[in-house]
This record gives sequence, structure tokens and C-alpha cells, in this order.
Amino acid sequence: MEDSTGEFPEPLEAPQGAPNVLLVMGDDIGYGHMSGFGGPADTPVFDRLATQGLRFTNFHTTAVCAASRAALLTGRNAHSVGMGAIPEGSIGFPGYNAVIPRSAATVLEILRQNGYGTALVGKSHGTPMHEITAAGPFDRWPGGLGAEYFYGFHGPGVSQWYPPLWENTTPVRAPRTPEEGYHLEADMADKTIAFIQRQKSIHPNKPWIVYYAPSAHKPPVGVPREWITKYRGRFDDGYDQLRDRILARQQQLGIVPADTKLQPRPAALPAWEELSDTDSRSGPAGWRCSALRWSTPTTRSAASSTRSRRPASSTTPWSSTSPATTAPRPRVACTAS
Repeated sequence: MEDSTGEFPEPLEAPQGAPNVLLVMGDDIGYGHMSGFGGPADTPVFDRLATQGLRFTNFHTTAVCAASRAALLTGRNAHSVGMGAIPEGSIGFPGYNAVIPRSAATVLEILRQNGYGTALVGKSHGTPMHEITAAGPFDRWPGGLGAEYFYGFHGPGVSQWYPPLWENTTPVRAPRTPEEGYHLEADMADKTIAFIQRQKSIHPNKPWIVYYAPSAHKPPVGVPREWITKYRGRFDDGYDQLRDRILARQQQLGIVPADTKLQPRPAALPAWEELSDTDSRSGPAGWRCSALRWSTPTTRSAASSTRSRRPASSTTPWSSTSPATTAPRPRVACTAS
């Protein structure tokens, strides 16, 4: 011992100047959806970031959400990591078993092993269905795929008011009820900010990556009523005019060639002016809900306590897979009014 010098293993350290990374994965949105890409959804923060950085215009998506997620996180073709379909539709054949192999590390795992703090907040849709239990196995949960912290849910989509949540590997209830101002989008933002604050307060020089995956754009869509009114009238002239406006804006932004032409409308889809009055009223109502999902601020302020409702003719209650609750279920916020 007199001739020896003690030495502890050195902790992992990221390269000097390694950036923090916030990776946001939009769910079921189109190339021309956000205003930064010519779309009708007002996304001023994304637009500001785009003007200060780069707009990439060659993203190759897949036909289903889980496959795109697996491809984005692993950098591989979705079939090569078992995610040719969603986990709920997996089958026992190569490319479709929903089992991401250990040989295909995610970007979270790679950066974790290079000194990053890592988190996944929101929708996790890369775990085989039979492994989603409180007893594990947890190898293909977010923690097993490189996320040191996980707050969110499994599956394709959940209620924004009563989500079945997990924190790491523990099932948890939402911290508030809708009557108390709860909304999943704001909750996710709070958890993300809290993770970053913990990282920086304890390891100020350690960079972080957060894979932030909201799913409010997928059914069931739940939107605070005051945000629906912000888009009232914007889509009343129909999808034909909307397509023309989006293309014109994309040409103005320079993200498509100036001579780009729209694909002809499918023969099975009637022209807007040929629709019935009912169809022409319900369409814009749904688009308002669709557009504002990416416009609603996800800040630390409490979400609206105004609960949404179905059209008056509907009496079907909201369905939920979350634990039983005595609070009344809110109803979908998309009406034609």
C-alpha cells in the first residue's frame, strides 16, 4: 500500500463543446403542416429556430409511426430493427417482430456512452407488447434503449386528459385532473424542463439529449377550447384552396422548386365545392384541431381547465385505458361550430 496510489475509474465525459440536443418527433404530421414549412399550423418558435439554422427537406418517413421512430433513433431501416409495423401488429417474422436487437444501438445509447445525460419524454412506441408490464423485462423499454430518464406512455396514442403514464418503470397517475388544469402536453414540457434543470444543477458541464415525442396529433385529439377559436374560419374555403396556399408558401420559402406542381386530386375525392353542407362544415372543424395541436404552447404554465366536448348530438363518453377515476371524462374538442 505504501508504494501504491489509489485511483478511481474516470467518469465518461463528452467531447469539449458537445452541444445539448432536443430531438422533437412529430406524430402523423405532414411535410407541409407547420408554418415553418409553409403549413397552416402557427409554430413561431420552430419558425424562429429555422431562420437561425437549417431546414432539412429530404426526410424519408415510413407508413407507420413506430417504424419511423425506430429508424430515426437507430439510424437504420425500420425492417432491419424488427419494426416494419407497429408493436400492436407485430408478427413472428423477420422485420416485423417489434424486437429492436441489441446490435442496433439508439442515438440515446450512443450518446449516453459518450458522456451525455439522456431522457425520453412522451410517446414510447418501440417496446414489444408482451414486455409492457410493471415486472418487465425492461431491456427494450426506454431505459434499456439508452434513456436514463423516461416519462411518458407506451402505445400509439392516449387521452391528453387521462393518460396512462409511466415514470421510468413505475406506473404513475397524472399530477392533476383536467378540472385542476391538467393537460398532457404541458405536463410533458414540465418534466422535460425539470430533467434539464437537474442535469445542469448537478453536472453543469455535462451535455444532455432529450427525445421529446408528443402524440397529441393522433386520435384521440384533445384541445383546450380557447385554442380552437384561434383558428376559426381559417379553413372554411376548403382543402383545394388550402393545398394551393401551402404550395405557394413553400415556393416562397424556397423549400420546393419554384416550378413544383401539385399532384392531381384523387378521382375518389370530390372537389370541395361538391361536398354537402355537413361535410364542408365538419372538415374545417377537424383541421382546426389538427393545426393547433402544434400551435398550443407547451410551457410550464398550467394547461387550460376548460374541458372539451363532442358535438351536442353525441353522448358517447371519452374512453381511456388509464386507471379508474371518479372524475367525469371530458369529450373531444372538435366541433363544427
